[in-house]
Amino acid sequence: MDALLRAQMPDTRLIAEAGALARAAFDDRLFHHTLRTHFLALRYAERFGVHCDREQLALACLFHDLGLVAPHYRADRAFTYSSSAAMKDFLLQRGWEPERVRPAMEAIDFHMRLLPRWELGETAGLLQVGAWMDVTGLRSWRVPGAVKQARAQFRRGSFFWQFNVCLTGQLLSPTRALGLLAPSGREPAGHYCCDAHTPRIAA
Repeated sequence: MDALLRAQMPDTRLIAEAGALARAAFDDRLFHHTLRTHFLALRYAERFGVHCDREQLALACLFHDLGLVAPHYRADRAFTYSSSAAMKDFLLQRGWEPERVRPAMEAIDFHMRLLPRWELGETAGLLQVGAWMDVTGLRSWRVPGAVKQARAQFRRGSFFWQFNVCLTGQLLSPTRALGLLAPSGREPAGHYCCDAHTPRIAA
């Protein structure tokens, strides 16, 4: 949990469990990207007075690229849908209310759009800003020094090369590309359905 605490994520059991899941799924390059995304999202929120659900934002950051790796990767859909579906299952099993789950899912599903979708909530806007700032530097001038600080704390390594290889693989498929670039209405059937009978893990 030390790295997560340094990333200023909430010190809760839920975040610790999500962090352990992400740490086990990702190599260092992708895991540190999740931490930089969260760090930059928070710096942006502080700079511009954006109030958000801190736990929801942290979870969206931890899960947002999970669909790029096994066993969550699916060849028939954009990785974002697999990422948010994995988060949905994780949260419903731990008793999260459906009305709190969907905004976190939409944040992940729409984070590859060029412009942040603030109308979907603060988590959606901040996840997009943090992820794009880390990968492309977009909007980094609005939070001076934040990208340099993020990369100093959570090493970047060859992440840029790795991510672009993954992204190219996504864009080569018309189905996956449309899911990333124009996700509205293209989510898998039942994607946002939160089944009340999902088995729960005891708190």
